[in-house]
Amino acid sequence: SCGVRLYQSEANNYVITSVSWRPNGTLFAVGSYKSIRLCDRRGWTYSQEQLMHCSSVLSLSWSPDGSHIAWGGGLLMSACLVDRVIEWNGITAKLVEEGKITILDNNTDGLGGIEDIEFGRETIVEFSIAYSRLVVCTTRQCHIYSLPNIQALSVLDLDISVNFIATSANFFALVDKVKGILVYSYDGRQLPSPRFQGLRADLISRDNISISPDTVAIIDHADKKTIRLFDVATGRPIGEWMGKIKHDTNITKIALSQSIDGQHMRRLAFVDEKKELHISPVVPISGLKKQFAVQRMGAQIDSIAWNDKSDILTAITDSRMVTWLHPNSLYVDKDLFPLSTETKDGSAYGKCSEILSFNGSKITVIVDNGALVTSHISQYPILIHDFVSTNRWTEAVQMCRFVKKPQLWATL
Repeated sequence: SCGVRLYQSEANNYVITSVSWRPNGTLFAVGSYKSIRLCDRRGWTYSQEQLMHCSSVLSLSWSPDGSHIAWGGGLLMSACLVDRVIEWNGITAKLVEEGKITILDNNTDGLGGIEDIEFGRETIVEFSIAYSRLVVCTTRQCHIYSLPNIQALSVLDLDISVNFIATSANFFALVDKVKGILVYSYDGRQLPSPRFQGLRADLISRDNISISPDTVAIIDHADKKTIRLFDVATGRPIGEWMGKIKHDTNITKIALSQSIDGQHMRRLAFVDEKKELHISPVVPISGLKKQFAVQRMGAQIDSIAWNDKSDILTAITDSRMVTWLHPNSLYVDKDLFPLSTETKDGSAYGKCSEILSFNGSKITVIVDNGALVTSHISQYPILIHDFVSTNRWTEAVQMCRFVKKPQLWATL
């Protein structure tokens, strides 16, 4: 939004003759003399194919669902995207063919369990693996499986082109550029869809929507200073604030916490165009005035992610990785907030890195050259959250006394 250059490639061997973005904005294709290149939105190259029976690629066009690309340059040719890989808690899903996914379970003994899932002549458009669920969308259906045993839970008929899948522990959302947001439970039951005046389905991306076990948050496309909040079960705006959180600057990225403690403990983190990080409750906190609900947490933020189970937030900021072990301390005692924060060197991540996932103690980051880098936090803060959520205060105190770390005491 401010015109800063994110990436510049080296000079190509031949003149670049065409460029085209994938409909969901995650990839773009570059055509040149006898070659086509597939690039990530951050700039680095996934793959480059040499075209023996084609001259310069003068035109590129993606299918509406982004699964195929066609090009012309003397001949009309097309191809489908394969070799996409997603990993979750030691389980890897790889799209090996147009209608085939291979699941590798690295948690089993030996070389790991390998199983193929085939969908016949159906083309796989999008798939997601998280929260012990595999969701696969083809051109006509949505298939839901449990993990790690890969048991089919439900099959849904689709009449949309799925752009991407957003997941939480209890629900998932399919996002389409025409029909907008379709919310489902993992048993295949469709729930009411969030709707509001000014919703632009064609502008929904992974950055401006977030789903949690009980809440859906969307940046208002008509007023980017406003975030809309909806109850997953009813599709209606949440709480006394009429389902709105307002900010004084345009918002670029949102993320809901993923704990199962309910909406009264749900927190929304967001980054504005000044790259400042803020946090807000989803519903009003008793005794807290509305003007004090939004609290600033940091600046120069490149990427953020909540832990998949606990209310722990991490961010890449100014060549550092900062993890807030209990962001809610801003509403309890601001003196505890810096004490419950951990900071690591993040200079190896580069300028355009992004946090892909924060599962358990493992943080996965994709850096500016496309490599995946993992980092870890201690298991103790996650155990603290687990003990407190189940009212096991004695065990939490005993662990703090055993570990003797100030951050744990501040979190507790």
